[in-house]
Amino acid sequence: MAAEAAYSVALAVPAEWREKANALGCALGYDTMPGNLFSRALSKDGSGSVSVTHYAFASGVTQAFIDVMDGVATGQLPPTAWGDYGLTVEDILEIVQNLHYDKHPVEDIGWHYAEFLRVNDFVEV
Repeated sequence: MAAEAAYSVALAVPAEWREKANALGCALGYDTMPGNLFSRALSKDGSGSVSVTHYAFASGVTQAFIDVMDGVATGQLPPTAWGDYGLTVEDILEIVQNLHYDKHPVEDIGWHYAEFLRVNDFVEV
């Protein structure tokens, strides 16, 4: 039986890191290659144009997902064959440094993503 979602998460990465961020999601077991977790196109360029500057992932997730994200954010990477996913430890650290990440209790899932966009000055494209 699969664990139930405990949190609502919203994550966004710069467009140039989308492929690597999707690979990281695959390496951590949350998708299969080539990955498409970061599939929501966003703009943050402030010009009023519709150019894509970031890609987002938003979902309900388990405590295990939060534990992995907290570990990755502090440089505690699970033992994984990163190279099999086209990643280096340096790639992962760069992704984390450029990641917009927020979590709320799963009960907030109905409004959390919209608030994440507002707070980070993103618009969906």
